[in-house]
Amino acid sequence: MPDGLAFETKGELAKAMVTRTHAAGLPAAWVTADEAYGQEGKFRRLLEELGVGM
Repeated sequence: MPDGLAFETKGELAKAMVTRTHAAGLPAAWVTADEAYGQEGKFRRLLEELGVGM
């Protein structure tokens, strides 16, 4: 892993991608995810806060 890069879980990576997409103004009415992401409470809360369905 390159210097300066920190380990992130799949859930953390997904939250970062959705947050960047939303901040850029790209339209997204829903997100698909496998059961691992569906069990990630923080990820699900973020989607709810942004008004994105899963």
